Amino acid sequence: MILLENTCFLTWKLNEEAMNKKNEFQGLMEEARNTHSYRLEGAVLEFTEQMVARMDKLGVNRTELARRIDSSPAYITKILRGNTNFTLDSMVKIAHALGCTYRSHLEPEGCDSQWFGAETEGGD
Repeated sequence: MILLENTCFLTWKLNEEAMNKKNEFQGLMEEARNTHSYRLEGAVLEFTEQMVARMDKLGVNRTELARRIDSSPAYITKILRGNTNFTLDSMVKIAHALGCTYRSHLEPEGCDSQWFGAETEGGD
């Protein structure tokens, strides 16, 4: 009976500690979400994910994209790794080189926008 009680107590204690760590982690994540760095990394990730998806769809590699924007493959690699603070000018060039138009919007906090593409005849 004592062993069962000790086991139950230890299980309860471990669950309590796990919940405390989960709450602590959630608090840290919420704190991070409120920083400029977190929002910036989110924007970089969003752009580079779209960039890679478009490169894959068109069969364009880093060297070819670099050639199209009159840059170096190393610069494209830095962009894709998130190791450079690329400019709006670069983003527009990349979009154009991948057969796209660069679009940006301001989304009010608490909203979740979704983009829907309507392709016209002859579009990709």
